[in-house]
Order: sequence, then structure tokens, then C-alpha cells
Amino acid sequence: MNAQGTPGIGAVLRTFHPNFVRYPFGKRDLRRWFLPSGVPPSEDDYTLTGFVCTQSLFLHIPKAAGTSVAQNLYGNLAGGHRVIGEYQRVMQKSALDRMFTFTFVRNPWDRAFSAYNFLKAGGWPAADAEYTERFLADCSSFEQFVNDILPQDVAREKVHFLPMAHFLKGLDGQWFGFDFVGRFERFAQDFEIVRQKVNPAAKVTHRNITSGTEKRDYRSAYTPEMIEIVSDLYAQDIKALGYSFEGFEDRYPVRA
Repeated sequence: MNAQGTPGIGAVLRTFHPNFVRYPFGKRDLRRWFLPSGVPPSEDDYTLTGFVCTQSLFLHIPKAAGTSVAQNLYGNLAGGHRVIGEYQRVMQKSALDRMFTFTFVRNPWDRAFSAYNFLKAGGWPAADAEYTERFLADCSSFEQFVNDILPQDVAREKVHFLPMAHFLKGLDGQWFGFDFVGRFERFAQDFEIVRQKVNPAAKVTHRNITSGTEKRDYRSAYTPEMIEIVSDLYAQDIKALGYSFEGFEDRYPVRA
């Protein structure tokens, strides 16, 4: 069964809790997530079929190459921007334990710069228009955004600015033990590892790149004061994932 196939109902029931089959994530039905009218999902659909078919689970952190990962490996947007705890709630523990679980993380200073540019350019209009109008319409620069807007708690409630810890911590409040944590900073190398595990036939094409910003070094966009603000706001991510303003050390929290 390939990444874009349709899993049998037996595979679905062995993977998910019975309540999820009736009320997945509280609002969508089984056909929406697994049997979309008998038609293979498009690359812009959200569906969990790929997870079941490949026995893998990708946790998509916003602005960390997640769209490229999902669409290249699964042929669609998979589960979207969900936290690991949501998957823990709806999946059988034994099924989740069997799956190859992975995610990609990104330098917090680079991620904030990318998210700002993505939203300033319009983002996904249907989903991001309200935020853009409220926080970015009168914002003239990234410096103004970091100094005056990002420190506001309500501004960081937008999914693109939530700390990576928000997505990576499980129901017990601890960092989830992923089988693999890839780095945006070495995407080609790390994507090859997950490609071999999940879908060896997948090709690498980059998706959802904000025009005009993909080649700019984020470090040139920061003043010392801005560096400190982001350091304070995302201190947990920086410490746990080994990031500094200039780069990273390879580590991920390990349970005692």
C-alpha cells in the first residue's frame, strides 16, 4: 500500500480509538479523513491516509518545511498543524508505538523571520487575513514587528508564532520521543533519511516558499535588541533543541 492509497477499515480501526472513528478531532467524519468519496486526496487536502498506509506519523511545525515534507512524502497536507497530544488522544498507543514518528524543527530566529514574511505577503488568505489585518497592516518592518508586536501574548497565539514546544510536548507535558527529528538547516540530508523510511519513491520539491525571502539570511534582519527579544520569547525551544542565533547543536530532549 503506497503513501497515497486508501487504507482498509480494519487498518483504520487498529490505528485509532473507536471514538475518533465517529468524531475525529471533534468535528470531521471518517469519510473526510480516510475515504474522501473514493477519490484520491489532492495535494491541498488534509487526510491521515498516508500515516496509516506508511505506518509513519509526521508532526508538522509551521514554517519548518512541513508543507514540502507532507506533500512530497504523502501527496497531501497530511494532518496539518496539529500538536502531538492530539494524535496521542485519537490513536491507539500500540499503533503509535509501531509507527515511525518524525518532525522537522527550525532555528527560532529564522522561523520568526520566515513566518513574518509569509504572513506579510498574505499567507493563506482564507486562514490568515484576519491576523494580517489586525497585526501587520500598519506594521512597516520586521524590526517593528519584533519590538512592538511579537512580545504581545495575543500576537503569539497565531499558529506560526507558537513555540515549537507547543507542538512537540505530549499529553504528559514532556517532550515526545520522536524516532527522528530533522533540521530545516540541513533539509536535503535529513529529508533523505525520512524519505527512505516513509516513501522511497518520493521526489524532493520545495513548497510554500515565500517569494523574495527564501535566499535572505535571517541574521541580517536582526538588531541586538531583536535577538534578545526572540531569545526570551522562545527560550524553551532554544535550550531544548540546541539552537543559538548563529546555528545549533544536535540534541533533542531525552526522557529520564
